[in-house]
Amino acid sequence: MSAETKVHFTNADQQQLVGLLQEAGSKEVCILCHGFADTKEGGFLPGLAAALAAEGQSSLRFDFSGNGESEGEFVYAGYWKEAEDLRAAVQWLKQQGRPTVGIAGTGSD
Repeated sequence: MSAETKVHFTNADQQQLVGLLQEAGSKEVCILCHGFADTKEGGFLPGLAAALAAEGQSSLRFDFSGNGESEGEFVYAGYWKEAEDLRAAVQWLKQQGRPTVGIAGTGSD
């Protein structure tokens, strides 16, 4: 059985990013990234997190800055900013003693 917990961490611009950590028993975590103008709760990410959890794999999905519950302003084609947000997620997990085992993403749904 897995549990989902809302988590908060900051990016390089000190904006608060909001994520959902799906605990499934593994120390390693797979990061799931939403597509253009979407959120951590949109598209197929919740289903993918559930499928990973069923296999014992924990995951983190989060809202990029300017999307969903995360702070910041939405920027079209802000790929460099999203890369920095992803770096913040990896660093946050590392601080929790949780290595990143994989990163998966999606385009527009």
